[in-house]
Amino acid sequence: SGVRPVILHPAVVESFVLSILFDNLDGASVSHGQSHFRAGQFDSREPVLRGDLTLRIDPLERPKSGAYRFTQEGVPATPCVLVEAGCLVTPVLNLKYARRLGKTPTALPQDYDTVHFEGPPVLTLDEALAEAEGGALVLHVLGVHTQDPVSGDFSLAAPQTLAIERGRLGGRFRPTLAGNLFEALRSESLRLVRFEGTGTPGILMRCRL
Repeated sequence: SGVRPVILHPAVVESFVLSILFDNLDGASVSHGQSHFRAGQFDSREPVLRGDLTLRIDPLERPKSGAYRFTQEGVPATPCVLVEAGCLVTPVLNLKYARRLGKTPTALPQDYDTVHFEGPPVLTLDEALAEAEGGALVLHVLGVHTQDPVSGDFSLAAPQTLAIERGRLGGRFRPTLAGNLFEALRSESLRLVRFEGTGTPGILMRCRL
């Protein structure tokens, strides 16, 4: 065990990283003070994540499954930037919490295929494997719903994990991943990893393994 490089498969990025981010960007959580992010941080241009990280939703990208023309409340679909250059722009807001926070309603994420996580340098999988020597490729994690999304601290079982040895994938093992997600998302060592056939990138980061 110790701090090692890990590559999170896009499925893990969606089920863990983006899930925790959206929990904290939820307008109700922000309004009630139950988010890692405070209401006053939005539009403050105070970086809360690394300075090249952007998170946006584009519900107009048809025919993707997350695309729509109107929300259930009748709000027209419009592209929306939630995080830009590491700074918070807006929470995810329905009509109720847009009014409560004095902001404009936003696009609502219906599926990850219209969510874009961008900014940090993008590596090919081969490049990422070379940089993650002695680490692991994590294909699945368990227990995300039991983590504390506000602190960002995590300890996750990873039953589908492959060792990385000499720049190649090795044998399967079952480690536990532990660390703090927000520290990872602020780290200058974080990289995105391109996986063919997926819109969501993988992530190369460091955590306890």
